[in-house]
Order: sequence, then structure tokens, then C-alpha cells
Amino acid sequence: IEELKRNDKLVIKTIAAPRIFHVTIDVRKPPFDNVKVRQALNHAVDVNAILKSLYFGYGSRLATAVDRGSLGYDPSLQPYPYDPNKARALLAEAGFPNGFETEFDSFTGSIADHAKPAEAIVGFLQKVGVKVKQNVFEFSAFGPRRVQNKTAPLFIYSIGNAYLEPSWVIRWLTQGGLGMHYKNARLDEMLTRIEATDDARQRAPLYADVQRLLKDEAPFIFLFQADAVFGMEYAQAEAMGAELPGPAGKRQPLAKGTKAFQKERTGGGDFNTNVQ
Repeated sequence: IEELKRNDKLVIKTIAAPRIFHVTIDVRKPPFDNVKVRQALNHAVDVNAILKSLYFGYGSRLATAVDRGSLGYDPSLQPYPYDPNKARALLAEAGFPNGFETEFDSFTGSIADHAKPAEAIVGFLQKVGVKVKQNVFEFSAFGPRRVQNKTAPLFIYSIGNAYLEPSWVIRWLTQGGLGMHYKNARLDEMLTRIEATDDARQRAPLYADVQRLLKDEAPFIFLFQADAVFGMEYAQAEAMGAELPGPAGKRQPLAKGTKAFQKERTGGGDFNTNVQ
């Protein structure tokens, strides 16, 4: 990406893609039925380090399973901070001062890379005493295991929020199948109340309580949403109405007759080539 940015003939645009990466926790199985254990796992994983090393910073840490572009996203709700000492303390409070053994499923060959972040997550968990056996499948093999509810107690996955509406994503994540077994009557009631109105202005503020509940309950290790990076030629971007940065950050002159030229003449708004 950095090499592409140095190409004066291209414009690079970055957007936050609505694909939510997370680790599903089987809350039915001890010790994952203990909320302190689930919270400990969230403190144990340095998600920012994963974003920096594997995604070159092109992504956003998430506090829950609600992505930044969704209706009602609460930016004031902060993710679990990376704190291995806090993770060890919570494990000790839950009765596991020496950690425990478990398995973690990951896979290759899907729409996005899940194997590399999974390997990093396993490494972080091991540092706080969770002895993890990582299983790596081809997605063609992992998919049927998930359908049959034969996944390990921990497995990495991602879901694309095509509708930018948290309700349907959360319903999908708490459906009670496909290896996802977290259920909460209060959460169901909150979502039902939200779904009772088609007025987005009424729904949006109600999602704040949903996100706080999800974070506190920690039925997943909440990870990130990766950015999507697009490149286009200057001529194409200019035709779309872009104000274009030139070499060394200098703005390229706008050709007459283009949308961008008309914007400038009429005092129209600018086009940000690095939308986050």
C-alpha cells in the first residue's frame, strides 16, 4: 500500500469495511461459563499489536461486535485494554491461577485471512497461562464442523454487517447454533424493543445499552474491523469529483469540465482521499 501511495498516478482511498473479526467462546463449557474467564481472555489479547503487525495499521479496534459504521455505534465505549496482569488476576479470581487447557479452531481459504490473526491470538493467550492447542482447517472442512456444532471451545470468525444494523448481526451471533451458544434473555428483550420501530432515530440510542451489555458479558474475544483499501487512477478519481493531492502533498490542478473543477468554482465540498 505504501508503494502504491508513492505512485503519482494513483489515488488511494481507505474505508472501514463492515467485517467484524471476533473469537467465539462456547459459554456452555467450563471454564468459559465464568464471565471472569471470558473477560480475562479479552484483556489477554493485544489487538492493536495484531492490527499493526499483520494489517499495517489498516483496521480499527472494536469494543464489541458492533462496527463503527453501524447505526447506534457508541464511540464512548472503550475496548478491553491489553493488560496481561489483569488477565492473570481475573483467571485467579475465577479459580484458575495456573491457567487451563483448551483448543482453538482456525481456518484458511475463506473470504479473509483468519489463520494469521488466530496464531497471534493463541500466542497471547499462552502468555497468561492458557494452554491452547490450535487446530487449523481448510474452510471447506471447518464449515461442516461449525454447522454440526463440533467446533472447539474457541474459534476465530468474522461476519460482514451488510445492513449496518447491529440487531441482525447480534441475532446471528447469538442464534444458539453454528458453534455460537451465548443466549441472554435481557439482550433478547432489548433487541426486540429496538426492532419494534422502523425509525432509525429512535433505534440508534437504544443500541448503547446493548453494546455495554455485550462488553460486560464478553461472550466473544472482541477484535477489530479491517480497512478496505482502494486504488484508482487520477483521471478516474477526478471524474468522480475528487480533489487530488499531488506530489509531496501538493494539490494537482483540476481539469476544466470535471466535477471537481465545478465544485471548486461553486465552492463545493472537498473529497477526502483517506476516509477512515
